Amino acid sequence: MGQLHLLWLGIAILAPMAGAAFVARIHDWRRAQRRAIIFSGVALACTIGAWIDFAWLRDAQAEDHRSLVGNLFGGSPLSIDEFSAPLLPMGALVYLVTMLSAVRSKARRFSFAWTLISESILLSMFSCRSPWGVIALLALSNIPPLWELHARRKPLRVFAIHMAAFVAMLVAGWIGVEQALPGAPPTWAIILLTLAILLRCRIAPLHVWLTDLFDHASFSTSLVFVAPMAGPYGAVRLLLPVAPDWALRTVAVVSLFTAVYAAGMALVQRDARRFFCYLFLSNSALVLAGFEIATPLGLTAA
Repeated sequence: MGQLHLLWLGIAILAPMAGAAFVARIHDWRRAQRRAIIFSGVALACTIGAWIDFAWLRDAQAEDHRSLVGNLFGGSPLSIDEFSAPLLPMGALVYLVTMLSAVRSKARRFSFAWTLISESILLSMFSCRSPWGVIALLALSNIPPLWELHARRKPLRVFAIHMAAFVAMLVAGWIGVEQALPGAPPTWAIILLTLAILLRCRIAPLHVWLTDLFDHASFSTSLVFVAPMAGPYGAVRLLLPVAPDWALRTVAVVSLFTAVYAAGMALVQRDARRFFCYLFLSNSALVLAGFEIATPLGLTAA
Protein backbone atom coordinates (compact mmCIF):
# COMPACT_ATOMS: atom_id res chain seq x y z
CA MET A 1 0.00 0.00 0.00
CA GLY A 2 3.09 2.25 0.27
CA GLN A 3 2.32 5.81 1.34
CA LEU A 4 -1.39 5.60 0.47
CA HIS A 5 -2.47 6.27 4.05
CA LEU A 6 -0.60 9.60 3.94
CA LEU A 7 -2.52 10.55 0.80
CA TRP A 8 -5.76 9.71 2.60
CA LEU A 9 -4.63 11.87 5.50
CA GLY A 10 -3.73 14.82 3.29
CA ILE A 11 -7.16 14.74 1.62
CA ALA A 12 -8.85 14.46 5.03
CA ILE A 13 -7.12 17.63 6.20
CA LEU A 14 -7.63 19.64 3.01
CA ALA A 15 -11.28 18.65 2.40
CA PRO A 16 -12.77 20.60 5.37
CA MET A 17 -10.62 23.63 4.57
CA ALA A 18 -11.78 23.63 0.95
CA GLY A 19 -15.33 23.05 2.17
CA ALA A 20 -15.13 26.08 4.45
CA ALA A 21 -14.24 28.33 1.50
CA PHE A 22 -17.12 26.88 -0.50
CA VAL A 23 -19.75 26.91 2.25
CA ALA A 24 -18.92 30.48 3.32
CA ARG A 25 -20.40 31.73 0.04
CA ILE A 26 -23.73 29.97 0.55
CA HIS A 27 -26.43 32.02 2.24
CA ASP A 28 -29.14 29.35 2.32
CA TRP A 29 -28.74 27.56 5.66
CA ARG A 30 -30.07 24.16 4.57
CA ARG A 31 -27.91 24.09 1.47
CA ALA A 32 -24.86 25.11 3.46
CA GLN A 33 -25.54 22.28 5.90
CA ARG A 34 -25.76 19.70 3.11
CA ARG A 35 -22.49 20.85 1.56
CA ALA A 36 -20.74 20.93 4.94
CA ILE A 37 -21.92 17.38 5.64
CA ILE A 38 -20.48 16.23 2.31
CA PHE A 39 -17.04 17.74 2.98
CA SER A 40 -17.00 16.46 6.55
CA GLY A 41 -18.09 13.03 5.34
CA VAL A 42 -15.18 12.99 2.88
CA ALA A 43 -12.82 13.81 5.73
CA LEU A 44 -14.26 10.98 7.85
CA ALA A 45 -13.99 8.46 5.00
CA CYS A 46 -10.38 9.46 4.33
CA THR A 47 -9.38 9.21 8.00
CA ILE A 48 -10.89 5.73 8.14
CA GLY A 49 -8.99 4.84 4.98
CA ALA A 50 -5.75 6.18 6.49
CA TRP A 51 -6.32 4.16 9.67
CA ILE A 52 -7.04 0.93 7.78
CA ASP A 53 -4.06 1.39 5.45
CA PHE A 54 -1.78 2.18 8.38
CA ALA A 55 -2.98 -0.94 10.21
CA TRP A 56 -2.18 -3.07 7.16
CA LEU A 57 1.35 -1.67 7.08
CA ARG A 58 1.89 -2.82 10.68
CA ASP A 59 4.38 -0.03 11.31
CA ALA A 60 4.63 1.79 14.63
CA GLN A 61 4.76 5.09 12.77
CA ALA A 62 4.45 6.32 9.21
CA GLU A 63 5.57 9.72 8.03
CA ASP A 64 5.67 11.74 4.84
CA HIS A 65 8.86 13.80 4.77
CA ARG A 66 8.70 14.99 1.19
CA SER A 67 5.15 15.75 0.14
CA LEU A 68 3.83 19.28 -0.21
CA VAL A 69 0.73 18.38 1.83
CA GLY A 70 2.96 17.02 4.56
CA ASN A 71 4.75 20.33 4.96
CA LEU A 72 1.66 22.51 5.08
CA PHE A 73 0.63 21.73 8.64
CA GLY A 74 2.48 22.59 11.82
CA GLY A 75 5.78 22.96 10.04
CA SER A 76 6.19 19.20 10.20
CA PRO A 77 5.48 16.18 8.00
CA LEU A 78 2.25 14.29 8.17
CA SER A 79 2.52 11.45 10.62
CA ILE A 80 0.37 8.57 11.82
CA ASP A 81 1.22 6.28 14.70
CA GLU A 82 -0.63 3.80 16.89
CA PHE A 83 -1.85 6.59 19.14
CA SER A 84 -3.10 9.08 16.55
CA ALA A 85 -4.53 6.62 13.99
CA PRO A 86 -7.82 5.95 15.87
CA LEU A 87 -8.10 9.58 17.02
CA LEU A 88 -8.38 10.86 13.45
CA PRO A 89 -11.68 9.13 12.55
CA MET A 90 -13.01 9.78 16.05
CA GLY A 91 -12.45 13.52 15.66
CA ALA A 92 -13.93 13.57 12.15
CA LEU A 93 -16.97 11.62 13.38
CA VAL A 94 -17.63 14.16 16.14
CA TYR A 95 -17.73 16.96 13.57
CA LEU A 96 -19.93 15.04 11.15
CA VAL A 97 -22.46 14.12 13.84
CA THR A 98 -22.50 17.72 15.08
CA MET A 99 -23.29 19.04 11.60
CA LEU A 100 -25.95 16.38 11.06
CA SER A 101 -27.66 17.31 14.32
CA ALA A 102 -27.55 21.08 13.78
CA VAL A 103 -31.05 22.56 13.67
CA ARG A 104 -32.28 25.52 11.64
CA SER A 105 -33.32 27.44 14.75
CA LYS A 106 -29.60 27.87 15.54
CA ALA A 107 -28.71 29.08 12.04
CA ARG A 108 -27.68 32.55 13.23
CA ARG A 109 -25.50 31.13 15.99
CA PHE A 110 -23.65 28.27 14.33
CA SER A 111 -21.24 28.70 11.39
CA PHE A 112 -20.60 25.67 9.19
CA ALA A 113 -17.61 27.38 7.58
CA TRP A 114 -15.84 27.99 10.89
CA THR A 115 -16.71 24.47 12.03
CA LEU A 116 -15.03 23.03 8.94
CA ILE A 117 -11.97 25.17 9.60
CA SER A 118 -11.93 23.88 13.17
CA GLU A 119 -12.11 20.30 11.87
CA SER A 120 -9.16 20.86 9.55
CA ILE A 121 -7.12 22.28 12.45
CA LEU A 122 -7.98 19.30 14.65
CA LEU A 123 -7.06 16.71 12.01
CA SER A 124 -3.82 18.59 11.35
CA MET A 125 -3.03 18.46 15.05
CA PHE A 126 -3.71 14.73 15.30
CA SER A 127 -1.39 14.27 12.30
CA CYS A 128 1.48 16.27 13.80
CA ARG A 129 4.27 15.03 16.06
CA SER A 130 6.39 18.19 16.02
CA PRO A 131 6.09 19.89 19.44
CA TRP A 132 5.97 23.38 17.96
CA GLY A 133 3.48 22.22 15.36
CA VAL A 134 1.20 20.85 18.07
CA ILE A 135 1.54 24.07 20.09
CA ALA A 136 0.72 26.23 17.06
CA LEU A 137 -2.33 24.13 16.17
CA LEU A 138 -3.57 24.11 19.77
CA ALA A 139 -3.37 27.91 19.69
CA LEU A 140 -5.20 28.10 16.34
CA SER A 141 -7.97 25.85 17.63
CA ASN A 142 -9.07 28.68 19.94
CA ILE A 143 -9.93 31.01 17.06
CA PRO A 144 -13.28 29.50 15.88
CA PRO A 145 -15.03 29.72 19.29
CA LEU A 146 -13.56 33.18 19.87
CA TRP A 147 -14.84 34.32 16.48
CA GLU A 148 -18.32 33.01 17.22
CA LEU A 149 -18.46 34.72 20.61
CA HIS A 150 -17.31 37.98 19.00
CA ALA A 151 -19.76 37.69 16.09
CA ARG A 152 -22.67 37.04 18.45
CA ARG A 153 -21.55 39.82 20.80
CA LYS A 154 -21.34 37.41 23.68
CA PRO A 155 -18.93 37.79 26.62
CA LEU A 156 -15.57 36.34 25.61
CA ARG A 157 -13.24 37.76 28.25
CA VAL A 158 -13.17 34.66 30.47
CA PHE A 159 -12.50 32.28 27.58
CA ALA A 160 -9.96 34.60 25.92
CA ILE A 161 -7.96 35.20 29.12
CA HIS A 162 -7.77 31.50 29.97
CA MET A 163 -6.77 30.46 26.45
CA ALA A 164 -4.17 33.25 26.26
CA ALA A 165 -2.71 32.04 29.56
CA PHE A 166 -2.74 28.47 28.24
CA VAL A 167 -0.80 29.38 25.08
CA ALA A 168 1.65 31.60 26.98
CA MET A 169 2.47 28.90 29.56
CA LEU A 170 2.73 26.25 26.86
CA VAL A 171 5.16 28.30 24.77
CA ALA A 172 7.28 29.39 27.76
CA GLY A 173 7.37 25.87 29.18
CA TRP A 174 8.47 24.29 25.91
CA ILE A 175 11.16 26.93 25.41
CA GLY A 176 12.52 25.93 28.81
CA VAL A 177 12.43 22.26 27.84
CA GLU A 178 14.29 22.86 24.58
CA GLN A 179 16.94 25.02 26.21
CA ALA A 180 17.66 22.24 28.72
CA LEU A 181 18.08 19.49 26.09
CA PRO A 182 19.71 16.99 26.26
CA GLY A 183 19.58 17.35 30.03
CA ALA A 184 16.60 17.19 32.36
CA PRO A 185 14.12 20.09 31.90
CA PRO A 186 14.08 22.69 34.70
CA THR A 187 11.34 22.45 37.28
CA TRP A 188 9.79 25.78 36.27
CA ALA A 189 9.36 24.57 32.69
CA ILE A 190 7.66 21.37 33.83
CA ILE A 191 5.35 23.36 36.12
CA LEU A 192 4.35 25.68 33.27
CA LEU A 193 3.70 22.77 30.91
CA THR A 194 1.68 20.96 33.57
CA LEU A 195 -0.42 24.02 34.37
CA ALA A 196 -1.02 24.63 30.66
CA ILE A 197 -2.23 21.07 30.10
CA LEU A 198 -4.42 21.15 33.22
CA LEU A 199 -5.94 24.43 32.02
CA ARG A 200 -6.65 23.20 28.49
CA CYS A 201 -8.04 19.91 29.84
CA ARG A 202 -10.30 21.97 32.16
CA ILE A 203 -9.11 20.32 35.37
CA ALA A 204 -10.61 21.86 38.54
CA PRO A 205 -10.19 24.58 39.65
CA LEU A 206 -8.98 25.67 36.18
CA HIS A 207 -12.27 24.77 34.52
CA VAL A 208 -14.34 27.94 34.85
CA TRP A 209 -13.77 28.85 31.19
CA LEU A 210 -15.59 25.67 30.15
CA THR A 211 -18.87 26.56 31.88
CA ASP A 212 -18.55 30.08 30.48
CA LEU A 213 -18.10 28.70 26.95
CA PHE A 214 -21.14 26.42 27.23
CA ASP A 215 -23.21 29.31 28.58
CA HIS A 216 -22.39 31.79 25.80
CA ALA A 217 -21.32 29.86 22.67
CA SER A 218 -23.63 27.64 20.66
CA PHE A 219 -23.85 24.09 21.95
CA SER A 220 -22.44 22.71 18.69
CA THR A 221 -19.36 24.94 18.85
CA SER A 222 -18.79 24.06 22.50
CA LEU A 223 -19.16 20.38 21.69
CA VAL A 224 -16.61 20.26 18.87
CA PHE A 225 -14.16 22.27 20.98
CA VAL A 226 -14.14 19.87 23.94
CA ALA A 227 -15.24 16.45 22.63
CA PRO A 228 -12.29 15.47 20.36
CA MET A 229 -9.78 15.50 23.28
CA ALA A 230 -7.27 17.96 21.84
CA GLY A 231 -5.99 18.77 25.34
CA PRO A 232 -5.09 15.18 26.25
CA TYR A 233 -3.44 14.80 22.83
CA GLY A 234 -1.24 17.79 23.66
CA ALA A 235 -0.43 16.18 27.00
CA VAL A 236 0.80 13.02 25.28
CA ARG A 237 2.91 14.87 22.72
CA LEU A 238 4.33 17.58 24.98
CA LEU A 239 4.14 16.70 28.68
CA LEU A 240 4.38 12.92 28.82
CA PRO A 241 7.81 12.58 27.11
CA VAL A 242 9.54 15.04 29.47
CA ALA A 243 7.54 15.00 32.71
CA PRO A 244 9.10 13.46 35.84
CA ASP A 245 7.13 11.08 38.05
CA TRP A 246 6.00 13.81 40.46
CA ALA A 247 4.38 15.78 37.64
CA LEU A 248 2.51 12.74 36.31
CA ARG A 249 1.32 11.84 39.81
CA THR A 250 0.10 15.39 40.36
CA VAL A 251 -1.83 15.31 37.09
CA ALA A 252 -3.36 11.94 38.01
CA VAL A 253 -4.46 13.06 41.49
CA VAL A 254 -6.07 16.34 40.42
CA SER A 255 -7.66 14.61 37.41
CA LEU A 256 -9.28 11.94 39.59
CA PHE A 257 -10.58 14.64 41.94
CA THR A 258 -12.01 16.55 38.98
CA ALA A 259 -13.65 13.41 37.57
CA VAL A 260 -15.51 12.77 40.84
CA TYR A 261 -16.38 16.44 41.32
CA ALA A 262 -17.68 16.89 37.76
CA ALA A 263 -19.70 13.65 37.89
CA GLY A 264 -21.38 14.83 41.07
CA MET A 265 -22.09 18.24 39.57
CA ALA A 266 -23.58 16.63 36.45
CA LEU A 267 -26.04 14.66 38.56
CA VAL A 268 -27.59 17.78 40.11
CA GLN A 269 -27.82 19.92 36.97
CA ARG A 270 -31.23 20.93 35.67
CA ASP A 271 -29.94 22.73 32.60
CA ALA A 272 -28.98 20.45 29.68
CA ARG A 273 -26.00 22.59 28.69
CA ARG A 274 -24.52 22.48 32.18
CA PHE A 275 -25.17 18.72 32.38
CA PHE A 276 -23.16 18.04 29.22
CA CYS A 277 -20.53 20.54 30.30
CA TYR A 278 -19.78 18.63 33.50
CA LEU A 279 -20.17 15.28 31.74
CA PHE A 280 -17.40 16.16 29.28
CA LEU A 281 -15.35 17.59 32.13
CA SER A 282 -15.54 14.30 34.04
CA ASN A 283 -14.74 12.29 30.93
CA SER A 284 -11.65 14.31 30.00
CA ALA A 285 -10.39 14.15 33.58
CA LEU A 286 -10.59 10.35 33.54
CA VAL A 287 -8.71 10.28 30.25
CA LEU A 288 -5.96 12.49 31.64
CA ALA A 289 -5.71 10.35 34.78
CA GLY A 290 -4.89 7.32 32.63
CA PHE A 291 -1.75 8.98 31.30
CA GLU A 292 -0.02 8.65 34.68
CA ILE A 293 0.45 4.95 33.99
CA ALA A 294 2.65 5.89 31.00
CA THR A 295 2.39 2.46 29.37
CA PRO A 296 0.81 1.40 26.06
CA LEU A 297 -1.99 -0.30 28.04
CA GLY A 298 -2.63 2.83 30.09
CA LEU A 299 -2.69 5.10 27.04
CA THR A 300 -5.02 2.72 25.24
CA ALA A 301 -7.37 2.59 28.20
CA ALA A 302 -7.30 6.40 28.46
